[in-house]
Amino acid sequence: IRDILLNSNPSLAKELQEKSGGGGSAMAKNQVVSCDHVVSAPILASPSFAFAADAVNQKRLEVLTDRVLDVNDRAVNMARRVDAMVDQYYSVMNAVNEKMVLLQEEGVQKS
Repeated sequence: IRDILLNSNPSLAKELQEKSGGGGSAMAKNQVVSCDHVVSAPILASPSFAFAADAVNQKRLEVLTDRVLDVNDRAVNMARRVDAMVDQYYSVMNAVNEKMVLLQEEGVQKS
């Protein structure tokens, strides 16, 4: 993580190098680095992180969540209806098959 912070914030890297005297790590020598440099690193202060904190975006996300849940509920209901319809089709086809077998047996017995 330290390397990512240093790569994304050159001023932090410069401050660490100055504090360490050019060699070694400032953190290893227990030297304090200003919190502003760490917090202002682009990897932590990216505007994309503030996207969900915006009230307008939160409202849009809530509306979207409601729509997705509604679509999911409708899909579940549709799946149940299709399952019931397939079960009914199976029952009808099974009954027709049995009747056809009985009809064929009657035809064979009459012959």
